[in-house]
Amino acid sequence: GENPLFWSTATKRVGTKSVPISGIGAVQGQIGSWDITNLPGNEFSLQLKVTDAAGNISCGMASFAIDTIVEIASLSTDKNLISPQGSGADAVKLTYQIDEYAHVDVKVFRLSIGIDGSYVPDAVPVRTVAAGLQHYGGAGAVEWNGRNDAGAPVPSGKYAPTVVARDTCGNTQQRN
Repeated sequence: GENPLFWSTATKRVGTKSVPISGIGAVQGQIGSWDITNLPGNEFSLQLKVTDAAGNISCGMASFAIDTIVEIASLSTDKNLISPQGSGADAVKLTYQIDEYAHVDVKVFRLSIGIDGSYVPDAVPVRTVAAGLQHYGGAGAVEWNGRNDAGAPVPSGKYAPTVVARDTCGNTQQRN
């Protein structure tokens, strides 16, 4: 992170060895790939120190964090029962919490009873409620009207929503 207590030399992998990233002469483009496999944490500072032929030194520094996860903090519905056949509630609001920018897919799956007696979602969703929805961080919500992708009311049964979030770094999480 910013203001590190110590600096270590950036290394790259050559075969099975870690070797310092360095060079002599003019370099255009990439000078190396920094291997951070064994570095603790996710906030880093990178300092580039360049010495020209006359011995003049120039340094530049950048601090950054490596994003490794997108978290769907919560997923809930406003109703536990939906009856799109006209005998009760005909829509359900699906609310989720994602605290960063992400693209969101929301799908509804019919639940079947598995071998062990627990409910498991079918392989194919009955409805894609949202696909690639831009989410700017915070709470989000969509409504499922109890219909399938063809627009017909789904039969009575148990259904479960699934939210998939993809952040700008390509990290993905799914929550049922």
